[in-house]
Amino acid sequence: MQTSRIAQGISQRELAQRPGVHEAQVSRDERNEYFGITLERAAKILDALNVRLRTQVAIEPLPPSPVAWAS
Repeated sequence: MQTSRIAQGISQRELAQRPGVHEAQVSRDERNEYFGITLERAAKILDALNVRLRTQVAIEPLPPSPVAWAS
């Protein structure tokens, strides 16, 4: 996300103000390369950058488990 912020010419202060996040938090997130960021905060930051993220969760059936036969 840092590249997008720079590409858009947005300062950390402006990026923090858009979604109402503290500037220090934006600085920490960027310093940590957004490792450990919450989904809620990531969504706020992406929204402030006008970036849309689509995710899909699918439940796939598990393969049949081997059955142990008693002899």
